[in-house]
Amino acid sequence: MHTTTIDDIKIKDTATIITEIHETANKTNPIHTIIHLYRRPSTDIPEFIENTQKAIDKIYERNPTTELTLHGDTNINLYKTTTAYHNFLIEYNLITHHNSHTD
Repeated sequence: MHTTTIDDIKIKDTATIITEIHETANKTNPIHTIIHLYRRPSTDIPEFIENTQKAIDKIYERNPTTELTLHGDTNINLYKTTTAYHNFLIEYNLITHHNSHTD
């Protein structure tokens, strides 16, 4: 496995590390991109969604065929969240895997 880190794409007000996974040593055309993130509970959720969408769009502009995983702690209770966050997940074909909710 060959990896690179994207340093020029960040999600505003969110701790972010973006890792690309490549099949070949030349590290072009990543097959998978992982956005590792931590959203502080005080960060506005609509602003977080908008900033995350911008980052994802930049990733897809560079590499339209990459698969995407969003990994980390969004500090969003999926049982009580707004429709906007669910729409964001659907729009980018993201699904959630979690063990417990955030209050």
